[in-house]
Amino acid sequence: MKNGGNLVSKLFRFQGLLVEHMRKEPDALRYSITQLKTLRFINELKNPTMKNIADFLCVMPPSATAVVDRLIADKFVKRASDRKDRRVVRLVITAAGRRRLRDGFERFGKIMDGLVAKLSDEERTALSGIFEKLTGFTE
Repeated sequence: MKNGGNLVSKLFRFQGLLVEHMRKEPDALRYSITQLKTLRFINELKNPTMKNIADFLCVMPPSATAVVDRLIADKFVKRASDRKDRRVVRLVITAAGRRRLRDGFERFGKIMDGLVAKLSDEERTALSGIFEKLTGFTE
């Protein structure tokens, strides 16, 4: 059964639902999925370069720079010279960035809980299992 396009469409719609619900939050303009994904990536990769960010986001470097510049302006990320090659600039998450990441995941988690509330416990477990299998992620 080939229905990849249909699945992609549903995935995009589901992401749209997350964004719609997030916009209803009191300080909704403070959060974006792209910012949270980028903060999570920086936190997990430990000091990536801008090229790493662009590759992760699947965008051209100028687009990644725009995302990172906003995170830097908000003091969630800072630039640091590489210890071995000062020409290389690395990105470091700040304490404020880690707080934003934690808060953002809590907020999106609550929204996700609301969206999947119409599923049974069995369906939620199955959905989580499917995500784990597709991403190779285990806790």
